Amino acid sequence: MIRWFESVIQSGTRRFRPIFLTSATTFAGLLPVLFDRSLQAQFLIPMAASLAFGIVFATAITLYLIPAAYVAAEEIKGHLHHVWKWYWKSA
Repeated sequence: MIRWFESVIQSGTRRFRPIFLTSATTFAGLLPVLFDRSLQAQFLIPMAASLAFGIVFATAITLYLIPAAYVAAEEIKGHLHHVWKWYWKSA
């Protein structure tokens, strides 16, 4: 297996738990503000909602999209390297 691919898998498994737990506790901490019905909380609910769901979205990006994008970029770089070598070999 390729070394960078192993690094992506290993870093993802090592960092999943801390990132997920931090995001889950932050989201859970904002839930009381989201479900509060007092007049004072009505001004804070939009801020709490955007913060809570932004945390969930950023967690998904951090844990899944960024490693997938890195793997895709390395794959594309490998293919372009083969094309580059073919081009200069035939010229």
